[in-house]
Amino acid sequence: MLIYNFCAFAMQMPIGVIADKTAKSHSFAFVGIFLVCAAFFMLKHPVAAIVACGVGNGFFHIGGGIGVIQASEGKGGLLGVFVSPGAFGVYFGTQSGQKELLLALPIIIALLAASMPILTLAKKNTKPEIKPSSHSLDSLWPVACIFLVVLMRSWMGLSFNYPWKKIGCWGAAVVSAVVAGKAAGGFASDYNGPTKASLASLGGAAVLFSFSHVPVIGVASMFFFNMTMPISLWALAKLFDGADGFAFGMLAFALFLGYLPPYLSINLEGNIVYSLACALSLALLWTGLKEGGL
Repeated sequence: MLIYNFCAFAMQMPIGVIADKTAKSHSFAFVGIFLVCAAFFMLKHPVAAIVACGVGNGFFHIGGGIGVIQASEGKGGLLGVFVSPGAFGVYFGTQSGQKELLLALPIIIALLAASMPILTLAKKNTKPEIKPSSHSLDSLWPVACIFLVVLMRSWMGLSFNYPWKKIGCWGAAVVSAVVAGKAAGGFASDYNGPTKASLASLGGAAVLFSFSHVPVIGVASMFFFNMTMPISLWALAKLFDGADGFAFGMLAFALFLGYLPPYLSINLEGNIVYSLACALSLALLWTGLKEGGL
């Protein structure tokens, strides 16, 4: 898992830099799908399969992320839609892995079918449209604040663990709340502005996490907590205008760093700790947005 997460998330930053220089985002997304499919034929060599799957994930995230950022025309709604369904993939993939149900053929067919329109777009994108990046050292502090927010969200999301999650359908409910929260966050930011949306998201989560031992409230807290994912991505893409791949990759690197404490059994535990983490995240995100002029 450590090797996979390093390849899938930490490697997105250098991949993003290369993608920004080539302006071939759709090609990167197609290569990512191809590498994930190829991993299924490497199962006799687990490390090679893990690396191929991880790097493929990174290529797809960067390629798809750049395309969505550029298509969003400065808004965050589409970013939320793009980043949200990955939680379903992780959940169903984990469930099938635990039950030893490796549905290789249907997955490969689905991936190849999804790659066809992406390949068509890649062929049409013949002329690189490289914008000069417009970031400076003045944006270092807001960038650091937003980076820390994503790191905290990763750490806290992996630490969140209550016995009720394993009862009935509550585990699936939490995953659905994560997906819905990420999707809703971008649209909330477009409608109310990023600062108001962040206040409602993390402020609401801070209150709800105080009672998250109650299943319904715990699910609701995860919905509000995850609304800031597209807001963070939108903000960093604004701060690194012209370097969308690098911005996306930087936040993916923050996700990887947030994975390390739980990997080392350093978890955030307890309702009060969760609420305080939300309050700290809100302060950091609010500062990043304000200092960045967003």
